[in-house]
Formats: sequence, C-alpha cells, structure tokens
Amino acid sequence: METIRLLLAIAANNKWEVHHLDVKSVFLHGDLKEELDTTLKSLDFKKCALEQAIYTKTSKDSTLLIGVYVDDLIITGTPKKEIDKFKAQMEEKFEMSDSRIISLLLG
Repeated sequence: METIRLLLAIAANNKWEVHHLDVKSVFLHGDLKEELDTTLKSLDFKKCALEQAIYTKTSKDSTLLIGVYVDDLIITGTPKKEIDKFKAQMEEKFEMSDSRIISLLLG
C-alpha cells in the first residue's frame, strides 16, 4: 500500500491522471510477475532501484510511472497519449480490464 500511496502522491503533486489496468485470467498466465517484468522491460521501462514494484520510462517529452500489484497496474504520467499508447501495448500482450481513470482501489 505504501507504493500505491507514493504513486498517488506523485500524481497529485504533478496534477497527473491515474489509470488502472487489471489483468484478466491471471491464473492462466502462469507466473504473471515474471511475464509483466519481461514485457515492461521490452517496452523500455526500468525497474525502480528503491521500490521493486514501480517501473519508470522517461524521455524528453514524457514520463510514465507504473505500479504493479499482483495483477493490477496503476499508471500515471504525462502526456495522456503516452498512457493510452502504453495501455494499448499491454492489451496486445494480455487480456486486460481497463478501468480508465482510477476512482476506487481496494486493498
């Protein structure tokens, strides 16, 4: 939960939207954690050295932060088109539920 609070605090401070993706059929994907890690790294995300559940991708024009909790992805950053692009890439790899902008998170 501390990781989620950290992501929400960063997003609030920067006035970024926060999105949520949920991987469907998690048990059919075998070791999801390993698959997500490999997929995120193939999309040029770097695992945060201080918080293993956060992945980052930065460029001159964009910043994306991804929080991974079991089969849930919390996405924030800017610009929105980069968030949409990331979500489309993930939906190509996994069957996902897109909750759009996050309004509720159970934990």
